[in-house]
Amino acid sequence: MTIQESGIIFGDYDENDVYPIEKSKKYSEIKSKGVSSVEFVLHWKNKKIMFVEAKNSAPNPNNPDSEQRFEEFLQEINIKFEDSFEIFERVWLEREIGGIFDRIEVQSCEIIFLLVINGFNKEWLVPIKEGLEQILKEHRTLCLLWHPKVLVINEQQAASKGLVISE
Repeated sequence: MTIQESGIIFGDYDENDVYPIEKSKKYSEIKSKGVSSVEFVLHWKNKKIMFVEAKNSAPNPNNPDSEQRFEEFLQEINIKFEDSFEIFERVWLEREIGGIFDRIEVQSCEIIFLLVINGFNKEWLVPIKEGLEQILKEHRTLCLLWHPKVLVINEQQAASKGLVISE
């Protein structure tokens, strides 16, 4: 299974390892209420659950003229991660997902919020990761119970990890 988003082709994954949250019944029921979602959730390498968001651009964190837009961008991405996590948690508890997700113990998996930015300079990724981690620390319940990690990479780094198909 492949997923194309923001100029990136994610995959090739086993269909059972992917929960297409953006296309899920639960998300379609609540998105009109201002809830947002990542592209998909991936069961990765046995003990990781990744909430994958893709972007084809982001504000340059080193440009003082885009400071406000950068902060807004971080908030938007964080909301997508948190909303998606809540949706996933709900459908997982209700055993509505299927595939591998119904057979694994999510509590024993590492939770990763993954942002892949297509064509983005590697040097600009660190401030985005740090900004998202700082916002996440402010949401203590999520951090204390689940300990999610934040990973921010570009498409070349994603390809080297086997997450995307290089063209």
